Amino acid sequence: MNNSQNKLLVLVVDDQEAFLQAVVDEIQFHGFEAMTAKNGLEGLEQANKSKFDLILSDIRMPNKDGQWFLSELRKTQ
Repeated sequence: MNNSQNKLLVLVVDDQEAFLQAVVDEIQFHGFEAMTAKNGLEGLEQANKSKFDLILSDIRMPNKDGQWFLSELRKTQ
């Protein structure tokens, strides 16, 4: 596992704040650690900074969508 608390680290990428927070709350309820990004560009920046065990991403988002994010992520990881 990747962090000091030995919890799974999850990145959640979504542009809808209420949905993003609901997913993060559920992830944390189950004992995982969550980080967020509001679009594909932010998601890629986060993914380049940390090693995530799981990434959940919306597809339709402004400022680089989920398909772009996945394509770029595959180039580097």
